[in-house]
Amino acid sequence: MQYRSDVFRCRAAWFLSAFGIHSPHMRISVTVGEGSVYDRLKGSFDYLGLSVRHLLIPNTRAVVFAKDRRREIFVKVPMSSYATAHIENERSALMELQLDPDIRPLLPSRVDFAGHLALENMRSGGTRRGRLSLSEILRVHELLYNRSRTFVTIGDMKKSAFVSGFVETGYEHVQHPAEMVQLVKQTRDIATAYLSRFRDTDMVDCYMAHGDFHASNALVAADGTARIFDWEHFGLKPRYFDVISYLEADYAYGNDPAEKLSQLKRIGDRIEIGSSDFTWIDYVGFYFSIRAIKYCELIKYGNPAQESLYMRFQSMIRLILNEASQGN
Repeated sequence: MQYRSDVFRCRAAWFLSAFGIHSPHMRISVTVGEGSVYDRLKGSFDYLGLSVRHLLIPNTRAVVFAKDRRREIFVKVPMSSYATAHIENERSALMELQLDPDIRPLLPSRVDFAGHLALENMRSGGTRRGRLSLSEILRVHELLYNRSRTFVTIGDMKKSAFVSGFVETGYEHVQHPAEMVQLVKQTRDIATAYLSRFRDTDMVDCYMAHGDFHASNALVAADGTARIFDWEHFGLKPRYFDVISYLEADYAYGNDPAEKLSQLKRIGDRIEIGSSDFTWIDYVGFYFSIRAIKYCELIKYGNPAQESLYMRFQSMIRLILNEASQGN
């Protein structure tokens, strides 16, 4: 949600569209209403920018960037009930986490404006885009894990409420082509098959995770520590969920499913899990199964996920199932 990065992506999309090359970004015209958040910010800041995020999916919101000599903030304005639920979840998460002195330095300051969630721009004082070290990724995980550790049964992990969060917020179910419906069903079936390897009564180590932790949602401070934003998906997840999320999204660790799993296994060899009923690969399987089931739920509400995403989930889970069958 950092402004300069968004501007670059949008300008690149506009340039490519002139040559008939279209990306998920698009240029739209909007009318600024009198008394709107944008209109009210004009009287308090020297510069404003506006972007509309996730335009084609239920989680649509406007993000207003406001800047003056003293401060830079982002104001999140939901444009659907689904987005409202996510932004309110982020507000609650930040209010809770800012009470923890160890986690507070990781977070943006919250300065609400006109009833909307407003967050400081964390890109200052040497903070930059970049890749966090594995040790810092693990440190962030341990801070969150140690403050909120709990246990959830495999049976509860299979339930939509655990994996999907806020899908039941007023969106009508959307019809999709038969081929897509079949692909989604296959994805859900293999994810459920992975979870069914375990007994429904087995207890899984869980914690309150960021839920969408990757390099686009984190900056690197001058001392190498993380500055993390977009806490909208904060919620209960299996142990190491954020660690796997960050590494899985990093193309430096490969994009081919077999290569990706091989890299994740090598990283797992460097992580000391301690006494646990589950292995590192088990937790990798939990991560991909939960993500897969979540996207299978979201597509009913209009989320236009690409076919390649479901294929990737299927490939990763099959590889993990194969690992398990070989006893590795």
